[in-house]
Amino acid sequence: MTSSSDPELDPAAWIASTLGLSLEQGEHLLLLTHWVEHERLIERYGYPRDNILPEPLSTRFDDPDYLERLIEAEEQEEPPDDVILRALARMRRARG
Repeated sequence: MTSSSDPELDPAAWIASTLGLSLEQGEHLLLLTHWVEHERLIERYGYPRDNILPEPLSTRFDDPDYLERLIEAEEQEEPPDDVILRALARMRRARG
């Protein structure tokens, strides 16, 4: 059994619990984290790298710039989920 407090065991549940979202929204946001990581690797190395493990979710979600990237990614969704956008914006404001 996984715990929603351990992002390494159940990342979608951790995201949902941390942001006060449904599990479905947490799963959607987890997919966006993969896209954001892909884009960050391209910026850093000039191409996508599949042999680099991302930082833990808790570390990434403490970074206001990372949260901004997630907001931008969600804004590109058709249609964007306003609940997710508000939750990410709240967390970004809280992180600085």
